[in-house]
Amino acid sequence: LFTAAFLATGSRAGIAAAVGTAVTVGLVVAWRLGAARALKWTGIGALAGTVVLSLPMSRGALVRIVSFAATGDPRILIWAHGIQLAARNPIRGVGFHGWGESFPPYARAFGLDPTLPPHNAYLIAWLWLGIAGLATMAVIFVGTIVSFTRLTAKSWLLDLGLLGIALTSWFGIQLFFTNFALLQPRVGGAFCLLVGAAYGAAEYRRLQIAKASGRVQEHLPEAF
Repeated sequence: LFTAAFLATGSRAGIAAAVGTAVTVGLVVAWRLGAARALKWTGIGALAGTVVLSLPMSRGALVRIVSFAATGDPRILIWAHGIQLAARNPIRGVGFHGWGESFPPYARAFGLDPTLPPHNAYLIAWLWLGIAGLATMAVIFVGTIVSFTRLTAKSWLLDLGLLGIALTSWFGIQLFFTNFALLQPRVGGAFCLLVGAAYGAAEYRRLQIAKASGRVQEHLPEAF
């Protein structure tokens, strides 16, 4: 869904997620397979990205980048208020209604829609639940990336590990620009299902290899 939105609207958040994901996956590929292969795949990815951005439906990306450079992004003002609000209550946060009570006067002063949410899932977690909410969000995504990175240590799990890293990295970066993503079944549910499917596929491969290894061990005495 995030990728489709990126291609259809030229989302700047999608561009940031695509670039960040490419860098993360590229670093793991360089670590596991060497710099030469990483450069090769980076080149292929850069070429593919150039082709995508040149498609007619993605020309909006360039327009939106130019408009951002010329006029700025109102999300910066929204985030500034959110950070100030969280900084006043960093440990406990401001609860579920803190944003709705404090943002309207601020929004009217800057000509913003007073009903706008923070546009940052990490900031929302911090405001709602304090430092515990922010730490939990960080553990979810950093821990998942670390777990998938461990899978890449085995060559026969490299593709699944890289897939999991890409999924988690894209989603984790996108949450800097998205509201309540983990609470939306269409987005958070899809992410959890995809991550679970990748882990399940990895476990299935482990079982198949363990069975094959067991069969080999059974026939070794006969061979001698």
